[in-house]
Amino acid sequence: LRADESAGRRRLPPWSLNKTLSTTKRAVYDWLPIHTLTTEQVFGRIREAGQEPFRAYATGNRRLSCVFCILGCAGDLANGRRQRPELYRRYLDLERETGWTMFPGESLAQRANNRPHAPSGASKKSPPAPGDRTRRAPPDMTPVNR
Repeated sequence: LRADESAGRRRLPPWSLNKTLSTTKRAVYDWLPIHTLTTEQVFGRIREAGQEPFRAYATGNRRLSCVFCILGCAGDLANGRRQRPELYRRYLDLERETGWTMFPGESLAQRANNRPHAPSGASKKSPPAPGDRTRRAPPDMTPVNR
């Protein structure tokens, strides 16, 4: 974890006692060895060690996680779309089949293509009619317009 990645990470100490894992017989510490390094310094250290960064960085990712991570930025998702088109199509098919999007208010296609967010309420289905027994997603899910 690096301090530059978020305000929450910036507040973390680079070395601290982990009170949850420590016992009276052992002390466990959390160590963030690259906490104070910039992105450039991290990649410099990798090169100095004679290594290469993971290939996703060479193709344009800012951060590394799942190909289509719900926490990924639009650029990383677009990169995933370019690098893994077959998986991208499977995700789009799943959104279409289930009727629910991967992100609140927008589909993976919208986010990966850097399109603006859907207008507020534009992607919500009408409330069910009395007696309607069709499956509904939990309130934190967003349905796809049909």
